[in-house]
Amino acid sequence: MNSEHGAAPALPSLDGLPVLDQSMIDQLRQLESIRPGLLGHLFGVFERSVDSLFAELEHQSRGGMHNELRIAFHSLKGSAASLGARRFCRVAEHAELIASGEAGEQAYTQVSELMRDEFNTLKAALAAQLARSGDQAAKEASR
Repeated sequence: MNSEHGAAPALPSLDGLPVLDQSMIDQLRQLESIRPGLLGHLFGVFERSVDSLFAELEHQSRGGMHNELRIAFHSLKGSAASLGARRFCRVAEHAELIASGEAGEQAYTQVSELMRDEFNTLKAALAAQLARSGDQAAKEASR
């Protein structure tokens, strides 16, 4: 990584990477036999956490709080990975890398825009998974 102020690695390629890892979703679905509505609950918690974290990230990026940003992006990466959100996880990993360096505002803006776009794509994919499950309680939990 170039450590010059404002320089950052190129945005990650998401070509060929699925929005969701279906095998991970299938594993979570199997757990629903033990705890009905689990999938919707997990998706809902993740969505609310990301929404909240976006607001926090906006504040921290303005203040140059690189370590706090790195920790926040690392947390996002782990949460996304646990749900099988592969593309979002890749973007969060890239954001974590940027926060580990001395990237400027433009780098944060680019990765933030990509992250928001991927989050919207992910929310649509998660909603489709909930609709596919046919579990009305899970759908309500994700709102």
